[in-house]
Amino acid sequence: MIIQKTNHVTKMLNWLKGCKNQINITPDTWACNVLWGGNRLVHKSFSIPGFHGCLLSIPFGQDQSGGDVYYITVCGLGVLSKFFILDIAGHGNMASKISKVLQEPLSRLMNELDNKSMLNEINKDFLNLKKDGIFATAAAATYNNMEKSWSYAYAGHPYMLVRKNTTWHELSDAGENSIPVGILGETEFYQNKFFLDGNSWILMFSDALIEIRDSNNRIIGMKGLIGLLDSIRDNDLPLFFHKLVTKLADANGGEQFKDDLTIVLLKQI
Repeated sequence: MIIQKTNHVTKMLNWLKGCKNQINITPDTWACNVLWGGNRLVHKSFSIPGFHGCLLSIPFGQDQSGGDVYYITVCGLGVLSKFFILDIAGHGNMASKISKVLQEPLSRLMNELDNKSMLNEINKDFLNLKKDGIFATAAAATYNNMEKSWSYAYAGHPYMLVRKNTTWHELSDAGENSIPVGILGETEFYQNKFFLDGNSWILMFSDALIEIRDSNNRIIGMKGLIGLLDSIRDNDLPLFFHKLVTKLADANGGEQFKDDLTIVLLKQI
């Protein structure tokens, strides 16, 4: 039996076929502003100081907006860049409404270079919503193009992955047991930092990627995602991204993903 893909997934794959050899260059005059942010269906290829990148976000089912919030910002005349994914628990109308409420305060926080401080403020914003059971995981990162460093922090979010020498590895938390935002008033987040080697790739994503179930109905998890990534040997970013998303859709059986899905794939330049 052939399972028909949803409109969103079909649009995504058709877009990838048409743009897999393109990287759109953004203007070289930089100001501290949000380049891409929101919670709606989006697929972009881009170039910023230090990276070529691809951004893909697919709301659950046929929804036009979802519970994944993404931001990419370039500041400091191109020296500093911010990357952020917030994954609100659940999907559909309620998650979408919460993500819209948070977009304005999140946009302001994209000027905050300390990722620990950023997560602390987001935690306060969630608690101020005063909605029982509403929480979210988050991953925040700052890239310094001058010193080629990547600083990052998590709030209960799946670890980012880094590719070195064709092999992918987790960027683990500097602390232990980081929890999602919106659960505890007093929460300590940890920031870690490493230096890129000039050929690094980085993948940020929401947990829909590791919740895909294989043909035996087993969740692929982080190990399965890393295995899928390691099976793609290309060094061309658009081609790699095209193969990655196609493999994810195939692994998912062609059905709609079970949650909002967001991917930010970066290749150092």
